Amino acid sequence: MQKLELSSKFIYVNEFTKELSFCDIDKIKFNALQNYWGNYRVTENKNDYRYNYYNVTDDKNVMWINDYIRDSWNLLRIKEHTKTINFKKHFIVQELNESINTHNHINSLDVINSPEISGLYTISCGKNPVDLIIKNKVKGDIYKTTRIPMKTNNFIFWNSDLNFSLDANLNKEPLVNLIFNFQEKRVV
Repeated sequence: MQKLELSSKFIYVNEFTKELSFCDIDKIKFNALQNYWGNYRVTENKNDYRYNYYNVTDDKNVMWINDYIRDSWNLLRIKEHTKTINFKKHFIVQELNESINTHNHINSLDVINSPEISGLYTISCGKNPVDLIIKNKVKGDIYKTTRIPMKTNNFIFWNSDLNFSLDANLNKEPLVNLIFNFQEKRVV
């Protein structure tokens, strides 16, 4: 008899060791704020969760973070011989008392091309904690809620089909995150 695992839910939290990198986090924050101030939203549709997402202007610092995140994920999955594809990234900027509503990254009309892994890298966070809230359906209509405090230079991975939200920012300075998602491809 063989057991096949159809789905495995996970949340992975790690810290970006900026001391080992040439990456300038302040330049990434400025990149995010420029796109926020310029109102360069991913979409103007207020009913779409991406209305709160802002475009990323690629530069070497963003690409270094992108590579670090991708490589960190690949190191976790090295036994499974996978590689990341379709890496998409956006900024989320939350002003005082702003929150991000519950959503996930699965497109129900195009499940095949929907991402498998989602994540968040916290670029700037104030003194008051702000939580990433992930809700996982465990049985029937019963949900398990997991709260993860976001800290500057931490990144978090989770399954793209998990619903998540961001608590209200209670800090005077904006909360700046790089949100990302990607698919995996099995390498034979």
